[in-house]
Amino acid sequence: MAQPYISIAVLGSRSLQKRFDRFEKNVQKKIVRQALRAAARPMLVAAKAKVPVDTGRLKKSLRLRALKQRRGIFGVQVRTGTRAELGIWIGDKTGYYPASVEWGHGSVPARPYLRPAFDETRDEALRILKAYLRRAIKEVRPA
Repeated sequence: MAQPYISIAVLGSRSLQKRFDRFEKNVQKKIVRQALRAAARPMLVAAKAKVPVDTGRLKKSLRLRALKQRRGIFGVQVRTGTRAELGIWIGDKTGYYPASVEWGHGSVPARPYLRPAFDETRDEALRILKAYLRRAIKEVRPA
């Protein structure tokens, strides 16, 4: 089963893209990745505050991860740990614990922590992202 995560796509305006295109590709990548990490951090904090705690492994495993760049698209995700990091036997085919907590299964009710964290911090994340990009574009001189 795929790990539970929430993806957010931020599409810039043409004027932003033109200003951004003046920077070298490695500078663009650095600025966007830093901005995305800064914007996603409140979601990580909120998810850690909301996740139900039994052993504490799930809470401890929550972290930000930069996604591989594809076709100029960058991403960051708040994600849970792997089966090994959570102490789940690799051969166990009964399910993936973080997904079971988030969405429930069978007679076990859902105890969402990722979606509520996203809903609560979405506006703050967008504000942080805009401010970070605005500041970075002003500070960094194009090549």
